[in-house]
Amino acid sequence: MRLAHLDYETFSEADLLKVGHYRYAEDPSTEILLCAYQRDEWPAPRIWSPAEGEPLPDDLADILGDTETILVAWNAPFERAITRNCLPEFDVPIERWRCAMVDAMAIGFPGKLEVAGPAVGLDQALFKQEGGRRLITRFCKLRKPTKKNPDTRWTPRTAPEQWAQFKAYCVQDVVAETAIWNKLKTWRLPPVEQKLWEIDQAINDRGIQVDMDLVRAAHAMGLKHRERLVEKAKALTGLDNPNSVKQLVEWLNTQPDFDPDQENEEVADLRKKTVEGILGRGDLTETVREMLELRQQIAKSSLKKYETLIRATCFDGRIRGTMQFYGANRTGRWAGRLLQVQNLPQGMIEDLPSLSIARHLVRVGDYEAIAFMFGEDQVSNVLATLIRTCLIAAPGHRLIVADLSAIEARVIAWFAKCEWRLQVFRTHGKIYEASASTAFKIPFEEFIRYKKETGKHHPARKKGKVMELALGYQGAANALITMGALEMGVTVPELEPMVAAWRAANTEIAGELTEEGWPEGGLWRDVEQAAKRCIRSGRRQEAAGCVFRFAGGMLVITLPSGRHLHYVRAHLTKDGKREQIAYWGVDQKTKRWGLLYTYGGKLVENIVQALSRDILREILFRLPGYHPIMLVHDEAVFEEPEGQGSLDEVLVAFATDVDYTPGLPLKGAGFENPYYFKD
Repeated sequence: MRLAHLDYETFSEADLLKVGHYRYAEDPSTEILLCAYQRDEWPAPRIWSPAEGEPLPDDLADILGDTETILVAWNAPFERAITRNCLPEFDVPIERWRCAMVDAMAIGFPGKLEVAGPAVGLDQALFKQEGGRRLITRFCKLRKPTKKNPDTRWTPRTAPEQWAQFKAYCVQDVVAETAIWNKLKTWRLPPVEQKLWEIDQAINDRGIQVDMDLVRAAHAMGLKHRERLVEKAKALTGLDNPNSVKQLVEWLNTQPDFDPDQENEEVADLRKKTVEGILGRGDLTETVREMLELRQQIAKSSLKKYETLIRATCFDGRIRGTMQFYGANRTGRWAGRLLQVQNLPQGMIEDLPSLSIARHLVRVGDYEAIAFMFGEDQVSNVLATLIRTCLIAAPGHRLIVADLSAIEARVIAWFAKCEWRLQVFRTHGKIYEASASTAFKIPFEEFIRYKKETGKHHPARKKGKVMELALGYQGAANALITMGALEMGVTVPELEPMVAAWRAANTEIAGELTEEGWPEGGLWRDVEQAAKRCIRSGRRQEAAGCVFRFAGGMLVITLPSGRHLHYVRAHLTKDGKREQIAYWGVDQKTKRWGLLYTYGGKLVENIVQALSRDILREILFRLPGYHPIMLVHDEAVFEEPEGQGSLDEVLVAFATDVDYTPGLPLKGAGFENPYYFKD
């Protein structure tokens, strides 16, 4: 097979960042301005400039049409979409594409070309192109006309010097991408992952049908609701614009009897945590409390996701490009794009009949009925709940939704060889009840009896649930709070005892406390110590069925599935007396490339989530005749014609053992429905 690298520069009236590359590529205004391309054997890239009227070069046509040539690009889905829409005479199958960005992200490097290059050890000068963003803004987007220059676009004719710079910029992108590709040749994406990437591309190509009537009706109702909230806020405060942070902060700080905090400092912002903190106090006047609650409602009016659906849905009524392969750097899990399907609101409507009624009332625009049925203060929450239901099956089809039940809890129990937890999953599967039973010494039968007699869950179950969600990866009291323990009714004094109870009940994971109060043994410590020994000695180590190696300055953890987790430039550092594992990576909060630190529980989280994702990979491979349209964490959504496929068949695939996890009990749960919802 021969290799060719290419990069497009394009013009469009559509905003790429707002609509995504699928909707962008199919926009009638989208056109190729430049294409830089290079075969491996050529000394330098070549450039095609259709914006200057140049015909398609024969050598580029040969590259695109040659079935034996592999096409490599940085963020290849964009080049795929542009080729498909702007050069439709070339039918380039997914199998001929490779994504250099995914190769980099798969081994822990950043997804931005200009950051990835220096990160992999290449010369910064290769990637530092002065004015690159300015040139893109100039030639790739509409300009605002003036009396002096009424043109709506810059062209090679109207800006020849900048155009020459732009051509050099495009060529340099191919030089840079090729350099990274060659630098990482020993870490290439393995064939099984390349196959999964091809499935990912087919899923993104397929897209998801959108109920645009419901979307527009919900958006209109959201605007109406926000207007009502703003009018209430105006009447309450007397402000011209209570949406203004400056005006509202000034109003708050001048309210009688309002003491912002113990130090008498004034409120400086209205961020979510700031507002929550103020509302958590007991000394607020009713006026201040009501205004801050209005502020919360205005802030979560759910309009942004509806606006995204309106903007980014393609002309055939489907939204595409909602998933990024290896977006959750290192673990290989998917990240959301555009609609962020991995982060849709949980929702407040739990039963399907009420959900269907709400969809109908919003569709017909009956605001008063929604407010009466759920409460006017809950309209925003209703609209947030309905976002999922805007994703529907195409006519003549239905959705089959299935997920791996409690997969992370199962996998961590399997790694730790925690027999009582594995036995729960082999039998009834009620891990929240079993966890509370083990931690608080409540007979498990008491949970069953209570539910049978009252129709409600035992009060201790909520503690079991939040412990399972928060504590498996070495979290403590703060993790319980983050996972909503206080909202579930758990009190602050209960937090530390809950942590201690869970750890005592799960010594295979947390280890046993020594007389000095330090944990000994357990999955967290075993994994951390193996990683440290590996970095310190450079020798292979094993722990929990994983192999640890140190190669080329990189800590590599090989999972039972055979896939590798990479920690770039891993080393040990001291924080006081404590030895820490440090490495370079993309901070999940700031999205910046920099020095990060990890520990046993975090390494276990990476390992567990990565193996859980690999199990989902095997399930996708088992269902070649099905048509997945969305992957949300450990859930897969399929769109199938009526009369074809079945939920039962899908669940069998979800529950079938995986060769490399013997003894791990798997189970799937799901439903069939015309629209998507949170079960």
